[in-house]
Order: sequence, then C-alpha cells, then structure tokens
Amino acid sequence: MKLVTSLAFLLFLTLGQPARADESAVPTLAQILLTMQHFPSAEQKATLEGIASDEQVDTDLRIIAGAIGNIEHQVPDNERSALQGIIGDPSASDAAKTLAGAALRFKHQLAPEDKAPLQALGG
Repeated sequence: MKLVTSLAFLLFLTLGQPARADESAVPTLAQILLTMQHFPSAEQKATLEGIASDEQVDTDLRIIAGAIGNIEHQVPDNERSALQGIIGDPSASDAAKTLAGAALRFKHQLAPEDKAPLQALGG
C-alpha cells in the first residue's frame, strides 16, 4: 500500500506540474555533469533517459540529456552538432547553452571552467 501511495504521489507530481519539468531538469543535468566521471552511472543514465523522454521538458534540454546519457569519456561525434546548434540558437535559454557547452567540453570529466556556471544552475 505504501508503494502504491508513493507511486501515485510521484505520478501526480509528474503529471500535475508540467511547468516545473524544465525547472527540475536544469539543476539535475548540471548536477550529473558536475559529478560524472568518464560516463554516467546506471542511476544517472536512468535519470537522463527520463528527462530525454519527458515531453514536458523543453526540446533543447531533452537533446542535452540524451547527449549526456551517451557520453563515454566525451560526447559522441553524432551528438556534437545538435549541442553546437543549441549553443548557436538565439532562442535557446542561457541554461541550455551552458549545459550544452559543458557537455561538449567534457573529456573524461568536467572541464574546470564549467564548474562554477553549472553550480550556478543549481547543480
């Protein structure tokens, strides 16, 4: 019964708060980049897959989540152009640009210059 109640509450939070999906995705993505080494853990990967598949989340953030989820020491070549497109898109949010840039610079770990901006995003 406790599990059913918890799941129902989580479902309510997910479905009942569509405007909050982006708000929670940004610090979550920032935190994952701040703590990830070489590639996402199984738990991080599951979180990233959830963000990437959540239609309530902004498309740019979904693309970023997918790219981070596929990092193996660095963003795969086939994901790089999408992240570069976000950085160059004047309509993309500053948070999305920061996250995309940090993901592109990720080489085995976060680039030192990305730590403070990601912490500012709530990571």
